[in-house]
Amino acid sequence: MRCEREILGEESNYSPVKMAELCRVSLRHLERSFKRDTGFTPRVWLRGQRLKTALVRLQAAASIKEIAYTLHYRQVSHFCRDFKSHFGMTPSDYRRLPKSAQDRLLAGDNPIHTEPSARGIAFRIRSAREDCIAAF
Repeated sequence: MRCEREILGEESNYSPVKMAELCRVSLRHLERSFKRDTGFTPRVWLRGQRLKTALVRLQAAASIKEIAYTLHYRQVSHFCRDFKSHFGMTPSDYRRLPKSAQDRLLAGDNPIHTEPSARGIAFRIRSAREDCIAAF
C-alpha cells in the first residue's frame, strides 16, 4: 500500500517545487519539514521514489526510453546514469537479472537513506513502513 507522500511524489512529477505548490507551502518550509520528519531532503527522497517506480516498470514490457519519459526524465541517458549510480547496474542489466533477484531488489527498495561508498554516495533503501508518514 502506498502512502500519501508517495502519491504526492508522482503527482508532483518528482519535482520538489511542484510538491511544495501542491502542499500549499513554500519550498523552504517543505524542505525543513521533510528533513525533520524523514531525515532526507525532498529532492533526495523524490529521486528514490522515482527510481523505485522505475524498478516496477522495468519488470513490465515497456521500453527503457518509454519508462524514462514517463518518469519525467528529459533524457534517457540521465535516467540510465541515475539508475546506475543508485543500484550499481544499468536498467538493461536489471532486466537481465533472474526474476527472483529482481524481486529481492524491489522488496528492499523503499524510501532511501544514504551511506558513503567508494564512488561517493550510494543510495540504499529502507522499509516504507519506517519512513512513510502522511503528507503535509
